[in-house]
Formats: sequence, structure tokens, C-alpha cells
Amino acid sequence: MAGLISNLIEVLQGQVVLYQQISALSAQKKEYIIKNDIENLRKIVAEENMVVPRVMRGDKERERIMKDICMVLNKKDEDMTLSYLVTLMENQPEHAELQDIVERTKTAVYELNDINETNKALIENALEFIDYNINLIHSTFSETPVGYGSNYEEIGEQKSFLDING
Repeated sequence: MAGLISNLIEVLQGQVVLYQQISALSAQKKEYIIKNDIENLRKIVAEENMVVPRVMRGDKERERIMKDICMVLNKKDEDMTLSYLVTLMENQPEHAELQDIVERTKTAVYELNDINETNKALIENALEFIDYNINLIHSTFSETPVGYGSNYEEIGEQKSFLDING
């Protein structure tokens, strides 16, 4: 059992490093979104895409180890979480190290989630602004208002200012 816990700790340590890398990239991405720097945004996304497969491999390895731990402890897979495992390991020598890495993993995931939520909001705001500008341009060249209703159905007749047959 100690070997499985040791392997789990090692995998979680690797995942924390990867989550921190993605968080740093996402923070840079936030700055590029704000600056509307598409070229550097593409570069950051490409870098993220190189890290994500490593995270996924780590997730699979963590899941495999957790299944092995469940077999040893005679517990159901769906009942076993990292927090529950920390509780089960309370009187074991690996407890402190496991508890520390589980907390660091949670912190890294929460930080990444916060940054991603901010980036999502920034992108949504940018898309709303683009939509507003497109509607403004269309309404300038149309006798009737043009836009989208609450279910994104078109309202009004669209005439493209690029359409020479008008």
C-alpha cells in the first residue's frame, strides 16, 4: 500500500507542476485577450495544447492508481476521492505528505479555474462587442433595425452594405 501512495504522491506532484504551467499560460492569455493580441494568443494556445496531453496522461495514471488503492482497501471506485483517501491514511506515515500534495493540487486546480473563468468572461464580452458593432454597421445601411432576438433569431431584414445589388 505504501508503494501505491508513494506513486500517487509522485503523480500528483507532476500534475501540480503542469496545472501551474497552464495557469501561467492562461494568465498570459488573459493579457493577450485584453490587448487583442491575436498572434501571441495563438502562440499561448499552441503551448497549452502541448501541456494538456501530459495532464491527461497524469489524470489517467492517477485514476489507475486510485483504482488499485480501492482494490487494496476493498472500497468502491466511485466512493474514493483524494480527500477521503487522506482521511483513511490518517494514522499512516505518508499522511502528512499526501495531505499536503492533495491540498496543493486543489489549490492549483482552483487557481486555474478562476483564471479560465476570467478569460471566458473577457472573450464573451469581446464577442458581444463585435456583435454590437456588426449590428450597428448593418443598421446604418438598413431602413429597418437588424439584430437578434433572445433566441438568436434574426429581427429585421438584413441588407449587407457589401451587397451591390442592395
